[in-house]
Order: sequence, then C-alpha cells, then structure tokens
Amino acid sequence: MWNLLSILLILSMLRATNSLTALVTGSTDGIGKHTSRRLLQSGYKVLIHGRSQSRVDATISELQRYGEVESFTHDISTVSGCLALTSAVKSSHESLDLLINNAGVFCDTYSLSSCGLETTFAVNVLAPFTITRELLPLLQKTKNSRIINVSSISQNDGPRTISPSTVLNSVFQNRETWNKYATYGISKRLIAMYSLNLSKKFDSPTVMSCDPGTVNTKMLLEGWGPCGIDIKDANNEYDLATKELGEDDHGQYFFGQRVHPDVESVENQEELISLLEELSTKY
Repeated sequence: MWNLLSILLILSMLRATNSLTALVTGSTDGIGKHTSRRLLQSGYKVLIHGRSQSRVDATISELQRYGEVESFTHDISTVSGCLALTSAVKSSHESLDLLINNAGVFCDTYSLSSCGLETTFAVNVLAPFTITRELLPLLQKTKNSRIINVSSISQNDGPRTISPSTVLNSVFQNRETWNKYATYGISKRLIAMYSLNLSKKFDSPTVMSCDPGTVNTKMLLEGWGPCGIDIKDANNEYDLATKELGEDDHGQYFFGQRVHPDVESVENQEELISLLEELSTKY
C-alpha cells in the first residue's frame, strides 16, 4: 500500500528525471539571480555561477528553497577560468538545455584582467565565446536547447562603425583613448554580432541575443543612475528562456530596437570569430 512518503519520493524522482538544466553565468546578483529564481520556480535545475565563493554560497542558500541548484565558482575574466568552469560543468553533466551568458561588467576605470586583456572585452565578449564553444556539444544533445547571449541597448554607443580585426587595440586596449561607455557599448555590439554568426552555423541549439531591459542593477546605478525598472520586473531573459520557439527566433535579437548595422555585416562577423579564436588560444 502506498504511503505519503513513497508518493513524495516518486514525485521527486519524476521531477528530477524530467527537469531541464540551465547554466546562468553571473547569477549571484541582479538580473542573473532573478532569472535563476524564476527558472527554478518553473522546474529547471539551475547551475549557479559567480566568481566569489561567499556570494555563490549565499545565493545557493537563498535559492535552494525554490528548486535544485548547483554551484560553480570561477573567474571568467580569463580563458583559463572559462575553461575551468566548462570543464566542471562537463564533468558533472552529460547534456544542457539552456545557457544564458548573463555575466557582464561595466568598468568605471581602465583595467586589465589577470591574463592581460582589457576587462570589459575579456568578460563581455571573449568569455561567452569560450564558454559557448566548450558547452556546445552538451547543448546539441538536447531537443529545443537554447543559448541566450545578453547584449544591450547600449550597443549603439561608441564609434559608428568598427572593424573587429582592429577594435581590440583601438578601442579596448588603448589606455589613453579608453572610454567606459564606448567600451561597454561596443562589447555588447560584438556579442550580438557573435550570436548572429553562431546561429548561421548550427540549426540547433536556438541562439538568441537580447537587451535585458533598463534595470536598476548595481551596474546601471553606478554607470547611468536610477533610470530603469526594478530587478523583480526584469523578465526579458526569463521570457526568452521559456517562450515557445518560433521558426524565426533562431539568430534574432530581442527586445526593443534593431541591432546596430555593424552586427549584420558578414565581413565583421567573420573577422570577429577569427579574432576570438586567436585570443582564446593566446590568452
């Protein structure tokens, strides 16, 4: 005869079997943590990532009441940190349903990551490229898997046109001409460019990029002031992660304005991929 404990155990096993798995980078704060919470509430298992062990632990403690969470603490401002993260994910998971490259930085002053690359470029562009490349085989094992790369409405900041083959030295690595708004904006332009190029190479997973919304995160408050919505209302990433996919979603940029014209240039896309492939082996 079935008792309550047996029924609960079976339900728990069924949930574990049927649940989807998501990795959300930069999920110990702001939109990343909010999106992770909502995914958990929708039945996902969420891999929580951050660079501070104490913040990862605090996030795990806060979110585990909503569902199954797993922690990963890695500094993705370096290629070695990205590879350590993806190696850890691959060692514990044979497949992945959702990757949200949410982690991003807005630097108030010029700085270099420990590998010698300008920090904004390292975290906002090279990291999602490296993480996606390494985890693509896991994503391709599951049906309806998707990659969401977080861009920004700020992609229109900075020079009108750029050549990715020279942008690293002329915009990011030049301390004398470095500008925090232009650097951030171009990094978000480049990640949208990468997303569009990636979508052309594979039918699956579905690749999308998005503006997460103008949200009063620490980043927005420090860079632009309180001009956005509350974090609890920042659902763009979650909506893309859970929406019913349409035929035209693959490669699309969501919400608000069109992508910057540079993004759609095939020549720019190919130059960017060559640059990122070179840097991912050099650094």
